[in-house]
Amino acid sequence: MTNNRLPQQVKQLFIVGLAISSMLCVESQSWRGKPDYVPDYFQYIRMGIEYLCLNIIYVIWLVLKLKKTQETDKSPSFYSVLKFSTPFLLIAFIAYPTTADIYTYLHSGLMTLNGLNPYLVPAGKFDSIISPFLAWYQTSTYGPVSQVLFAIAAWFTPVSIVLGVYVFKLLCLLFHIGNSYFIGIQLKGSRYQAAIAGGYLLTPILLFEHVAQAHVDVFLSTILIILIACLRQQRYILSVVFSWIGFLCKTLPIIWLPLVLLLIIRRRRWKILLLSACFSLILIATLSFSILPDYKAWISLLNSGVIWQTAGSFHNILEVVLHYLQSFLPKAISGEKSYRLVIPFKGLTYLGYIIFYIWLLLRAYFKKSYTENHLILDMGWATLILFLFATPWYQPWYASILLPLVALLITTPFHRQSLLFIFASLIFCLSSTSYHLLSVPGGQPVLFWNC
Repeated sequence: MTNNRLPQQVKQLFIVGLAISSMLCVESQSWRGKPDYVPDYFQYIRMGIEYLCLNIIYVIWLVLKLKKTQETDKSPSFYSVLKFSTPFLLIAFIAYPTTADIYTYLHSGLMTLNGLNPYLVPAGKFDSIISPFLAWYQTSTYGPVSQVLFAIAAWFTPVSIVLGVYVFKLLCLLFHIGNSYFIGIQLKGSRYQAAIAGGYLLTPILLFEHVAQAHVDVFLSTILIILIACLRQQRYILSVVFSWIGFLCKTLPIIWLPLVLLLIIRRRRWKILLLSACFSLILIATLSFSILPDYKAWISLLNSGVIWQTAGSFHNILEVVLHYLQSFLPKAISGEKSYRLVIPFKGLTYLGYIIFYIWLLLRAYFKKSYTENHLILDMGWATLILFLFATPWYQPWYASILLPLVALLITTPFHRQSLLFIFASLIFCLSSTSYHLLSVPGGQPVLFWNC
């Protein structure tokens, strides 16, 4: 491939990607203002194929861009990267969310604006203009930080529900652009700075899940990027603070906090450890005397509404296979026997993850050389293994939180040690996009649909 052909191929992929993105955007408008809209089978499959093709095109485009970066020392500014990405950003912003999560956010925000505690009052107990759009009627699973953002967008819903949706999407878009910018800042001095920051900005998974679908994971990504910056600058108290802020956005960062505290212990920063413990206790006490007054409110953050459900996981595959076998062996595999197999499997995966996590902590403690970059890598492994093996209810946008870790680890000094995690995460993220192709409305895999 010559240098002359490379830009032309990049341009061609850009045009094809733009065309497919536009098609997805147009098709997403079917969901606008229709609480009971269900796409037909072929529309769902068609959109899934388009989305998967868009990701494949992106991977090819990114490889070509990285190759071009290797051949030149000139690094474009973030402004030029943003200008190049603008068409895709606008398409993602215009696209209407095809999931009901955005309505859950707005409804929860309206509850907050009306003085109701979303951790004590189930969503189904409060009637609002969003109620016909709701798919979940339980108490909120998102932390107080997310609730503030929900309330900001919900304030506009009395004018129009669509206006509230797009106000929230605007917040998501701005945070996504900010995430790319902050990643670029952390990569300052690297020849791949612009390529990685631009690649992050244009990643279809992020544009689709964070901007088009408007999932709160975009805010969690911001917190993670800032947390990584604090760790690398050895601002340990701020690292603890942002770990808690992440938890108050979505519960996942609670698995990062022990690793951060372990690094503080390894550094023998006892004063910082004491201050961190005091901050944590004060924060827990403050929440306990305000918006999280009892254990039910705290449990609400763990998404207890799906505790007996499965989706997009090994647990889901086992459940579907057992359901399929019941058609052929109704006596041997009854519903009760199937239940007795699935529940122990969940317990085994939870136990397996706990053992893995303890091993991760012990390895980190006894390792001779353990830097902040090693900690960041361990945070990535703890997250990836949790999603892969120990999460019964898994949704395709969960994997998006791995991409900031990939972007910030790809240029680390111990590149070879992080290479396995980087490739595993990228493959996992790409495979997660196939969920939109392999499932149909109702959440069952196509292979076992109607069995």
